Amino acid sequence: MKSYIIHIQRTQYSFFFIYLLMLISFQACQRSSQTPSKGDELYTQAEEMAVKGDFEKTYQLLRKAYASYQDVDDKEGMASAWIALAQIKAEDYQLDSALSYVDQALTLQVSDSMYAALLNEKGAIFSIMGEMKQAVRYIRQAIELGDKAFYGEDKAVACGNAAVAYRRLGMPDSACYFLEEGIQAAQEVNDDEDLAYLYNNLSTSLSTLGRQEEALRASQKAYEAAVRADDMTEKLSALSNKGFTLMKKGEVKKAIQLMEEILPQIDSIQHYALELKTLSYLLQAYLEQDDTQKINYYLNLSEQLVKQVPTNSINAVGLLETMANIKLKKGDYVGALSTLEQVDSTALSNGTYPRDIYLKQKAICAAGLGDFQRAYNLSIEAAAVSDTLRGENVQRQLSELSEQLKAQERETEIARLNKTVARRQLYIVLFAMSFIILALLTGIYIYWRRRREAQEQAQKYVEGLEKERARFARELHDGACNELLGIGMTINTQMVNPDEVASRISQLRDTLRNISHELMPPQFDTVTLDEILNYYLQHIQSPTLTIHFSSQGDFSTLPKHIAYELYRITQEAVGNIISHASATEARVEIKYNHKEVNLTVSDNGQHVSTPDNTTSKTSKGGIGLQSIHDRAKSINATLNISHDNQGTKLTIHKHISSKMNKEI
Repeated sequence: MKSYIIHIQRTQYSFFFIYLLMLISFQACQRSSQTPSKGDELYTQAEEMAVKGDFEKTYQLLRKAYASYQDVDDKEGMASAWIALAQIKAEDYQLDSALSYVDQALTLQVSDSMYAALLNEKGAIFSIMGEMKQAVRYIRQAIELGDKAFYGEDKAVACGNAAVAYRRLGMPDSACYFLEEGIQAAQEVNDDEDLAYLYNNLSTSLSTLGRQEEALRASQKAYEAAVRADDMTEKLSALSNKGFTLMKKGEVKKAIQLMEEILPQIDSIQHYALELKTLSYLLQAYLEQDDTQKINYYLNLSEQLVKQVPTNSINAVGLLETMANIKLKKGDYVGALSTLEQVDSTALSNGTYPRDIYLKQKAICAAGLGDFQRAYNLSIEAAAVSDTLRGENVQRQLSELSEQLKAQERETEIARLNKTVARRQLYIVLFAMSFIILALLTGIYIYWRRRREAQEQAQKYVEGLEKERARFARELHDGACNELLGIGMTINTQMVNPDEVASRISQLRDTLRNISHELMPPQFDTVTLDEILNYYLQHIQSPTLTIHFSSQGDFSTLPKHIAYELYRITQEAVGNIISHASATEARVEIKYNHKEVNLTVSDNGQHVSTPDNTTSKTSKGGIGLQSIHDRAKSINATLNISHDNQGTKLTIHKHISSKMNKEI
C-alpha cells in the first residue's frame, strides 16, 4: 500500500508545513520495507520540496507522481497523491478543488484503510468550509470503517475532526465522546502531537459544558504533550484554552494576563486561526471588565486580522460574532451592522453562525437606528428560525436517544450472548468432566479385569504344575514302583530267569530317564530351542516308538518365554504319545522365520476322542492335554488338535511381533 497524508484539522488555518512534516515521517515508515517505484521517488522529492517550503514545486512533483502511479495502475499510490494535492488546495483555501481531488480518489478501488483516510479528509475539508453536518457525516463513516481498517494515529485524527464538527454543531457531549476515543487511540501509539491537539479540543468542549476544573486539567495535559512533541502551535493553543477556562471560572485578570502574554508569540508564528480565537477570548474578558480602551484596541486589531482570512471560516465567524455583540453592547449600531455584513452567507446557511442570533442582532441594529418596521420583520423572521432550530434540536435529540437505545439493545444482546456462551462453556466443562470420569472408571475396570485375568492365568498355571506333579507321581508309583515290586518278587522266586530280570531292569531305567528328562529345566541362555528339543528327543527311550525330529530357521532370536512353553508343550505331547497312543512312529517339526513360529507333533497311534475333537479327560492323556491348552493360552498361541485314521496331529502357531524381537 502506498502512503498518504492524513489531514489533521488542528485549526482552520494551520500551515501546510505541519502536514508535510507528518507526511515525511509517515512515508518513511510506510516505504522502509518497499522497493521504491518512479512514483515513490517523485513523492519523496515532493516531501523534500515541502520541507524547503517550495509548495509550488511540491504541487508539480505530486502531479507527476500521480501520473507515474497511473501508468502502472497503482491505485493506492494514485489515491495518496490525490490526498496530498487536496491538502495543498485546502491549505490555500481552494476548497472546491480540494474536494474534487478527494472525490476522484474515492472512485478508485483502494483498500479499506485508504478509503477511510479519503472519507476522513473529505470530512476535514467540509469542516474548514463550515459544513459541519457534512463533516460529521463523512468523518463518522471513516471512523466506522476505520475500526476495521486503521487505528492509532489515523483513528485519533478522525476522532479529533469529528469532535471539532460536533462542537461547532452545538453538541459538546458528542464532541467529548469522540475526543476521549481519539485520546485513547493516540495513547496506544504514544502520539504526543495528536494528544496535544485532542486534549486542546477536549478542554474547549468541557469548558463549553461548564466543567471548568476538568477543562483546566485537559489544557494542562495538552500543554505537557505539546512540550514532549515540541509543537509550539499546540503549546500556545493549550495556554489560550487555559485563559478561556480561567475567564469562565471568573478569574478574569489571570485570564487576561495569560492571553496577553501569548498573543505576541502567536503573532510571531503567523498562526491566524489561533490568533483569531485568542482575540475573541480577550474581547470577551475585557467586556466582563468593561474596559473600553482595551476593547477598542483589540476590536481594531480584530478588524484588521479578519480581513486577511476567509469570512466563512469558523474562527473568523466566531470573532465576528463576538465583535458584533461588543458593538451592540456599546450602542455602536452602525459598527455592529457593518460587522454583521461581513458574515459570509455560507456560514449562515450551514449553521456556523446561528441564523436566529444573526437576525436578532440585525433587528437590534435596525431598532437602534430607528428602523422599527425592519426591526419588527427581522424579529419575526428570527422567531421563525428559532422555532425551526428548536424542532431540529428535538429531532437531533430524538436521533441521539435512538442511537443510545440501539447501543443499549446491542449491549443487552451482547450480555445475552455472553450468558449463552457461558452456559455452553459450562455444559462443555460438565461433559468433559463426565467423559473424564467415565474414562477413569473404564480404565479402572479394565485394569481390574486384566489383574483378575492375570490371577486366573497364574492360578491355572499353578494348577497345571500341580497336575503335572501328580502325573509324575503316578508315573513313578504305577510305573517304576510297581516294576521294582515285580522285579523283587521275581528274584524271590525259585525260578529266576536272569535275562528276563535284566530286560525288566533296562525298561525301568528307560522310564526313569524319560521322567528325568521331562523334569530337567531347559537352559536357553546357552542353547536354542531346536538344539534342546533335538537333545531331548534323542534321549527318549521307547522300545516300540521311533521319533523323527526336524527344525527350520534361526532360533537364536526366539523370545525365551515362548521357547520355554513350546519346549514343555513338546514334552507333554511326546509323553502322551508314549504313554497312551500305542503309536509306533512320531514326528516333531518346528519352524521359525522371525515373524512366526510353528510347532507340529504327530503320531500314527489311536486315541480315545470326544466330539469336540480333543482327547477325553477321562483318558490318561487328559491332564497332559489340559496343560498343553494352558501353556498355549499363556503365550497367546493358536492350538489345534486333529485326529483321523492315520493318527493324531497337534499344531501350535504363534505370531512374533517386532516388539517381542526387540525385547530379546
